[in-house]
Amino acid sequence: MFCISKETVAVKASDNGDCLYNATSIALCGDESLALLLRLLVAGESFFSSKYYPEHPVFCETSGDTDISVETLFSIALKCQAEKKFSETQDKCEAVKVQALSTCTVGEWLSFLNLLALSLCNITTTLLFSPMLIFAIKSCCIEL
Repeated sequence: MFCISKETVAVKASDNGDCLYNATSIALCGDESLALLLRLLVAGESFFSSKYYPEHPVFCETSGDTDISVETLFSIALKCQAEKKFSETQDKCEAVKVQALSTCTVGEWLSFLNLLALSLCNITTTLLFSPMLIFAIKSCCIEL
């Protein structure tokens, strides 16, 4: 059973279309400074693992427990542009790549597929071993 401790507090994340990335950044470092890095990590994870996500265990398990096909569940997990690509081509990997590219757009809402990718990003390792990457991304944001 999940229990909320007395130390648990609610925090507000900016509602700018990056809310999951903002909230994750707040949980990791106390502010929203890592939101762009997280967005780009999710985009990269999705793009370079595009063969994995169409057959993600959550789709297979859910399909096995319901009458909903893996293809339908996968389609529902996509954003509009990626779902359109999938319905036109039936190419799941290309649909994931389209989704990954659209994920690079700041303020673009995410879908369930992005949530799966965020859960698989090795954020701790990236933060520990890539401080220069974080600095570079923050510097680019300041210049924008």
